[in-house]
Amino acid sequence: QGQANRQVGREAGAAVGRRRRMDDDHRSFNTFDDKRLLSRGVLEGQGSQTALKKRLLETYHYDNQDTSDVEVLVQAAADAGLDAAEARAVLASGRYTEEVRKEEAEWRDRGITSVPSVILNGKYLVSGGQPPDVFEQALRQVAREG
Repeated sequence: QGQANRQVGREAGAAVGRRRRMDDDHRSFNTFDDKRLLSRGVLEGQGSQTALKKRLLETYHYDNQDTSDVEVLVQAAADAGLDAAEARAVLASGRYTEEVRKEEAEWRDRGITSVPSVILNGKYLVSGGQPPDVFEQALRQVAREG
């Protein structure tokens, strides 16, 4: 199954003109510091959470960089238009740790145990990479309920 999932990932990247690294050496990294950088406190008045999230995803999925590495995170923040010195200061401190831990607990309490996970209309959870028909079925259920 892992091999099939990696092939799906490569094909998805190719469909948008990107080479997605999905080989047997593909590793997962601790993304806790990524979440601290993405917290609203860091982003206030500095730029876009969307731009940083996009850059972090590119850094991991396409550039195959270790997104738990401070230098990689600082560069990603700078690439997204954020203040690199502020990103470095956040990463060197414990800032936003409590907020992120609380947010993680809230999502776990709602049943989120994997990514991607989507909550529709505040009550329907679609976990994991599901085919389009699963999302269609869930959206139709939400529409039926008004």
